[in-house]
Amino acid sequence: MNQAPQPDFAQLSQCVNGVAREVSRLENVPAFNQGQIIIAQLQAITRALEGLGAQLNANETNSVARLHNSTLTSSNIPLYPLRDRRNQPVNGFPEDGMALMQLSGVDLTNLLRAYDQPDGGNVATKRKRFRQFIGIMTDI
Repeated sequence: MNQAPQPDFAQLSQCVNGVAREVSRLENVPAFNQGQIIIAQLQAITRALEGLGAQLNANETNSVARLHNSTLTSSNIPLYPLRDRRNQPVNGFPEDGMALMQLSGVDLTNLLRAYDQPDGGNVATKRKRFRQFIGIMTDI
């Protein structure tokens, strides 16, 4: 009886080890390495676009808020709060014109900084700058 050829396990082991060694070297091939770089750049672009989307939403919300705030005729009418550049609400935003007039210099500085606005000057200057920034152009 003829016996069918049997596998050479030592040769098979060497081949599998050789394949594993060569597969591990694939990351050194520029096309594969560049792929990782491209993926990282695409992820950075995606994060930037998400931030831009938030900023665009904040701009739209702030335009509506400024429009509302520009029509105020009394200091007890609620103000529409503006959002920061990340489209987040800002702590300490005054509820109405009366609350705006009661803000301290420190409060105004914090609000101006939260909106990336210049924060120099005395309290009256800061209050005027903040009023203009949120859309109030007349005395209420």
